[in-house]
Amino acid sequence: MKKIFLLTAFALYVTFAVNAQVTVGSLDNPSATLDIVGDSTDATKPDGLLPPRVNATQLTAKTAYSDQQNGAIVFVTNLPAEYTPTAGTKTAKVNKPGYYYYDAGKQLWIPINTGASWYYLPSTMIDVRRKDPVRNDTLDIFNAYMEQVAQTNDWTGGSPQSANFPKHTIHNYHQRGFTIKSSATAPYISEFLTWETALTRDQFYYYVIGFDERVFDKDKFQLADTGADAGMLIYQVIGNADDATFINIIIAKK
Repeated sequence: MKKIFLLTAFALYVTFAVNAQVTVGSLDNPSATLDIVGDSTDATKPDGLLPPRVNATQLTAKTAYSDQQNGAIVFVTNLPAEYTPTAGTKTAKVNKPGYYYYDAGKQLWIPINTGASWYYLPSTMIDVRRKDPVRNDTLDIFNAYMEQVAQTNDWTGGSPQSANFPKHTIHNYHQRGFTIKSSATAPYISEFLTWETALTRDQFYYYVIGFDERVFDKDKFQLADTGADAGMLIYQVIGNADDATFINIIIAKK
């Protein structure tokens, strides 16, 4: 009897080693490395796959992640009161509950997004004077954007009056990732999404989606979204600008 048992155990080991695929919840042959089959006929049994669940503070405290954990997935359950995302740390982008995967190359926990975050570049001064001879001008889109974000602080006490805080401005702040909260006196900006200050210039895409063709040469635009030149717009002015002159730029988080 002992010989039969050992033989059976050995056969099972060989089967798993050769097949290297497993089905959970069914005796059917697996269709992938791990094939999990739910029980759709029993409404009393919950189906699903549960990854490790930790809060943001607990995830920040874990220092063992390296190349071996590239692609690891966790679910962040909550952000404790003492937690603050900090630039330069692995959890710099952990700013809300949800799924995150570990990118070993960037040494960051990256949110598994349900949609892209994009923003219009806020109103920015740009040189549209004609040059003789015509030559390239530059606009640092990333710096122009981040400077406006950095200059907007929490307004507590002495909140601006509603008349000085028009609806289109509130809309622009929403587009830029700010949260608008109301106080007893007037609306004010209480916080902004911390990933905006944690990201670097090459972690955005930049797009010119419209411009005044009377003023800008459509064939001379150059705009990179990688490396040290990411967010640097090169353009040429070929005509006289007026009050109708425009250029529309969108920034999208990668």
